[in-house]
Amino acid sequence: MSTDTASYGLHIGPQVKAQATRQFVTPAAPPPPPTPGEPRRGGFVVKSRAVQNLQFRATVEGHEFLSDEGLESGGNDAGPAPLRYFLAGIMMCHQVMIVKSATLLDLHLHNLESDITGISGRVAAGEPGGFIKLLMNVNIESQNSDDQIKKIVEQAGERCGAFVTIQRAASVDLKLTHNGQVIQERTYGVQSK
Repeated sequence: MSTDTASYGLHIGPQVKAQATRQFVTPAAPPPPPTPGEPRRGGFVVKSRAVQNLQFRATVEGHEFLSDEGLESGGNDAGPAPLRYFLAGIMMCHQVMIVKSATLLDLHLHNLESDITGISGRVAAGEPGGFIKLLMNVNIESQNSDDQIKKIVEQAGERCGAFVTIQRAASVDLKLTHNGQVIQERTYGVQSK
């Protein structure tokens, strides 16, 4: 992909295509058996410790982040609440896979933006909470055809582990906009009960 951000807007370096090719095109050798006490290959370990009240500091792969509940929920509002990270993780994983899918097809993207909303299933006190539906908007600007954009978004939905996982528990209503025009509206996963 070009590094000319004036022509293409979104810069995507050659290492992204190389990694996407290794991940999705080149057959992988079977992984070695896991070392006792270590997570299975492909697993991630995130550690967290309580800081104060409802505030927690998590670490993963050398990165650190803070979560907290808002003032109205008894926290100090020192960081996003845990469910905000959950939603952001689903959305950003999907965006990563859109970019990887585009690079494999040599498609250039000018801009990629998304937003996600979680709809809670809790209707009365004492009932279990959780999301029953997610609403996700994906907006892409490019010189590619609508069909090409639909294809990379479809591939992202199949390749993103977080997106695939949430579909097992909730439906995801995805609205895809290309160059300002809605080109697809689709529901993935479990249908609302």
